Amino acid sequence: MDRSQSTPLSKHRTRRQALGLAISAALALLTGCASLTGSTDRRSGGAARGIADERVLIVGAGIAGLAAARALLQQGIPVQVLEARTRIGGRIWTDTSLGTPLDLGASWIHGSAGNPLTQLAREHGITTVRSDIEDAYLYETSGRELSDARYAETDAIVEAIFVRLYELQETATTDASVADALTTILGDYQLEDALRRAVDWSLVSSINIATGADPTDLSLQHWETDAAFAGDELLFPGGYGQLIQVLARDVPIQRDCVVSAIAYEGEGVRLTTSQGTWEGSRALVTVPLGVLQAGTITFTPALPTGHQQAQRRLAMGTLNKIALQFDRVFWPEDAHSLGVLQRERTRLLEYWSMLPVTGAPILVAMAGGQYARELEALTPEAAADHTLRDLRSIAGGRVPTPVGVLPTRWSADPFARGSYSHVPPRASLQDYASLAAPVGSRLFLRGKPPRPTILQPSTGRCCQAGGPQTTLSTGWGRKRIRRM
Repeated sequence: MDRSQSTPLSKHRTRRQALGLAISAALALLTGCASLTGSTDRRSGGAARGIADERVLIVGAGIAGLAAARALLQQGIPVQVLEARTRIGGRIWTDTSLGTPLDLGASWIHGSAGNPLTQLAREHGITTVRSDIEDAYLYETSGRELSDARYAETDAIVEAIFVRLYELQETATTDASVADALTTILGDYQLEDALRRAVDWSLVSSINIATGADPTDLSLQHWETDAAFAGDELLFPGGYGQLIQVLARDVPIQRDCVVSAIAYEGEGVRLTTSQGTWEGSRALVTVPLGVLQAGTITFTPALPTGHQQAQRRLAMGTLNKIALQFDRVFWPEDAHSLGVLQRERTRLLEYWSMLPVTGAPILVAMAGGQYARELEALTPEAAADHTLRDLRSIAGGRVPTPVGVLPTRWSADPFARGSYSHVPPRASLQDYASLAAPVGSRLFLRGKPPRPTILQPSTGRCCQAGGPQTTLSTGWGRKRIRRM
């Protein structure tokens, strides 16, 4: 088929910004730091560390914690970052075990125009490449690529579905889910089997993989309200971790330091960790929502009722990746993404080729929601089998055995407990604001600004780090959302 003449399946779609890794509490923290008064910052045993009394303790060395630390340091406020892992970056994780940089968490800069991450990369000579996220090679299980007419037909139907979905969103009740709306919308269509599978794939890519959650778990009111930057979508041949290294420069970080308790009564804060007790004047907790929900960090006194209720109402989604390294390329060399139209919509995967990015013969399969969590229970070999059934369709059964397999398990990761958060039915965006509200003048939790234009913690938070506004947006995966 002449791809130049075909209609891209996502031609009219804008993309959700992906992965919520941001500093929603930093602005409030910096405001509170204007009148810092000290408590002594010490390790267990009472030995003074010789650090200014007003030191702020930051829990987590992901992009949120590191950006907050830099913002505070720029204002002359001492900080200490405590990171549970032996590596920094949190859910930004560039792995090189397959011999080439590979992002297992956030991958994209979604929208390069005006995006401060683009500027940060440019300032530090970090190479980016344009990612063609608006076109996908789609195949029947027989191995036949969709025809031009089928691409166009599918695109028109999916566009109409999303137009209707956004209309229903305007009048949705708090308990309505995206699944409820889709049931209503799809009831108006009588689709033959092949066309239904093409529509299903697009919906799974747009919803399950975009949010890390199944439609039944997404609030219709609040499932898709992200603001987006304009411009190209960018990837890092050398990995997103390059930006983490830039942000971490000159930031004091204690690694392998698991925080188990935070006491914030009195004039300061006291953090109990696997490396002793740390004391400071204030604490900024930037761990993912899932870690807070797991209760592995206790607070004394307990968090206010409003914070606890918001924490319970919100939810964590899961986007997992399975990286497959081959000894040769058997898929179209110009392809950026691929998909195979299976009959079972709950078992659909989306594939991204690293060939245009790094030149490596690697495909990265993506799964979202419940299917992503199910894949975590499998061995790497069994997970690879799930992908090979698809890939054999593309290559007519002539698929080489992968020479390397690298699956992610973000839900099982005790320091992530999922990929990014979302708003389920009966919750609201206000819950993010409640979670981010300062607890007195000593404790601050990462949440999300209560503004509809700076959205969704699950898919690329835009956050402000005080003083001049600093907006950070990171993306895990391609987002095939239509927005009219």
